[in-house]
Amino acid sequence: LLVLGWWLTVFILGLAAFPIAFVALKNLPDKGYVFSKVLALILVGYFSWIFGYVAFNGATILLSFLLVLAASAVLLWTWTGKAFADFTKKNLGYFIVVEVFFLAAFLIAGAYKMRTYEIAGTEKPMDFAFINGILSSPSMPPQDPWLSGGSISYYYFGYLIVSILCKVTQVTPGEAFNLAVALTWALAAVC
Repeated sequence: LLVLGWWLTVFILGLAAFPIAFVALKNLPDKGYVFSKVLALILVGYFSWIFGYVAFNGATILLSFLLVLAASAVLLWTWTGKAFADFTKKNLGYFIVVEVFFLAAFLIAGAYKMRTYEIAGTEKPMDFAFINGILSSPSMPPQDPWLSGGSISYYYFGYLIVSILCKVTQVTPGEAFNLAVALTWALAAVC
């Protein structure tokens, strides 16, 4: 159920950002459909980070998503509406195949992570601590889990994206860590 919740969240984000990808990646044969999920995560992550300097919570994440949705709506309304609709109708079968492949890759990676779920060894404890530090931060920059009162002085954008998905789907940080690994594999496979 957690895996399907993450898949559905990323699927909705990808749909919201597809019109942006359609314009930005118009020279690709699929007009950027396979990259729309990655683009959505980057855009929602970036806007959540910017708005997070005021407050990092569900409202700023929702605002970030609505901003991506609004940008897509403006593009559809003013620039690419008919071309986008025609392309979508013509390639619906392709989109279904891509989504089935993405879900299969995500489930396979998730099944593997079920067997190797420990957050121990190499940099996993640090990764997990950073996710928890971001989740417990009321605003940006996020709290450093190793230095009380300090902020993370490290590249944390990927951890921020995982934390956003964790907040949206309401899973525990440990589940989010393992789902993020499976999601990374599935996004790489699809792209």
